[in-house]
Amino acid sequence: MIFLDANAFYSYIGRCNLGLIESTHVNEAKLSKYLDSIREKSLPTSVFIEIMVHFRDDSSRLREILEFRLRKGLPLFNNIPDYCISEDEITCIYFMDDFSLKKYAYKLLDEKIGVESRFAYLFYEITKNLYLEYRLEEIGDFTEKEEKGVWNFLGRKEAREEGNTIIEVFKDVLKTGYEQDKEQNFLKTKYIDKLNEACQIIDVILAGCIACRDEGSDIIEAIQAAYDESVTRGFDGINGTMPGLVTQLQSNTVFLEQAKTKISGMFQKHHYNKFQTEYLRNVMFTAWYDRGQKLKKNDIFDMMCAGCLGYVRPIRPGESVLTNTESYIISFDSTMEKYIDSVRSANTAIIQKFKNA
Repeated sequence: MIFLDANAFYSYIGRCNLGLIESTHVNEAKLSKYLDSIREKSLPTSVFIEIMVHFRDDSSRLREILEFRLRKGLPLFNNIPDYCISEDEITCIYFMDDFSLKKYAYKLLDEKIGVESRFAYLFYEITKNLYLEYRLEEIGDFTEKEEKGVWNFLGRKEAREEGNTIIEVFKDVLKTGYEQDKEQNFLKTKYIDKLNEACQIIDVILAGCIACRDEGSDIIEAIQAAYDESVTRGFDGINGTMPGLVTQLQSNTVFLEQAKTKISGMFQKHHYNKFQTEYLRNVMFTAWYDRGQKLKKNDIFDMMCAGCLGYVRPIRPGESVLTNTESYIISFDSTMEKYIDSVRSANTAIIQKFKNA
């Protein structure tokens, strides 16, 4: 099965036909000829949503995209664990008038914002708790009971009481961002603000716990000193929270690598396949915790798309068991291309066929 990401789909239909800038490094004619010759090709639901949202205010382009998909025989492949588009829903779309079609595209925008805000919160929780675990290990002299108390307060209690609130905050900034075509920057800024605040609270509360335990310590003074030190670590909201966080985590690379593996495993237990968890670990976590890169919203849907590599077509009656039933993704995104090459080099050979010299 051949899956297309958004940019590959745009090149298939013709970027100029959609009012997009033509790509100089993709041979659209070769790509179109190849895909027309392939019967088993599909559009992931995550990609379909991206495309519909991008053109949500242009009903004529939306209709052109839908008709092209139907004409070329591109069925949807549901690859978002908690959202599914049925065949009945797809059938109804073709009978919509322009107003209803745009309204449907905005419904998909709401779904996209929902997915992005939930994942942003999840990544916030992961990063915050990773920092808390690192700090507890760095301090090293809390009793098991004291550590449990810290986790109950800073980890589980906050997640229960503040989780939905933070998700709504991320939803609000994304809605505003999409209205102004600045959704990436808006989410990134708010995400870092919340993470910055969480890391400061961790530093201050841990210092307060130590001061309470140690006789003769001035709690207020300890908290103030911890806050000042937290700011110098980089959690100042100005000079960049992620570089400050990376500086701390990179001082214990064994802990960091173990944490990456552990977190990736948690996603696999929640029905994300190995290609999605590897994308999380090798692309997203590496960018955040090794290079200090801030959250990139588009990585969330790219991670979903990467999961299509896990689809294995069933053997048909009469086919040899040696038949290649693996899936491939055509993508011209540099990050996705590097990831694909690292997990399925034969896929890279397919992509290279359509690159201009």
